[in-house]
Amino acid sequence: MMTIAMALRRIKKLKGQVSEITNRAYQSVHWLDKKEPDFRFSSLIEQQEAKITEMIELEAAVAAANATNTIKFKDKDITISKAIRWLQETKGAISFYGSLQIREGEEERPTMEWDDTLERNVRRKEIIIHKSAISGVDRVKKIEELRDFFEELNNLVETANHRVEITYEEPEGNS
Repeated sequence: MMTIAMALRRIKKLKGQVSEITNRAYQSVHWLDKKEPDFRFSSLIEQQEAKITEMIELEAAVAAANATNTIKFKDKDITISKAIRWLQETKGAISFYGSLQIREGEEERPTMEWDDTLERNVRRKEIIIHKSAISGVDRVKKIEELRDFFEELNNLVETANHRVEITYEEPEGNS
């Protein structure tokens, strides 16, 4: 038996192992005549392919479980897959609202302009009025709403990840 959460941890571990094996393979592809590399390139490639195959099988099993299992959110049944997409988009919205440059109020800016009466350039103050489509207070409120939405949905997804089992056969000799 393997849950989505267990599979996600295994996938993360496999990605790290693939990265390490790949780095060793880069270092083992060539060597000086009398100094054999610590690891055989062909053996590393076999290991890499086996880890990648296992990772793909796990990712596909997780995707299938996410697509077929549902959670109850705001009185609706939605697939875990859809919930994950909502979480991704909500993270983006939080980032978007957090990065908005809000400017409101007046600003004095010195300018130089020609004065026909004085027949010379004179320094004057120009009043610039800044307006924003959303106030700073409203932006903070929106971010908090999005964070609350994210937290509520994420808690449901994490709970499901620990109870939903995936259909997956572990390869022989897996470590």
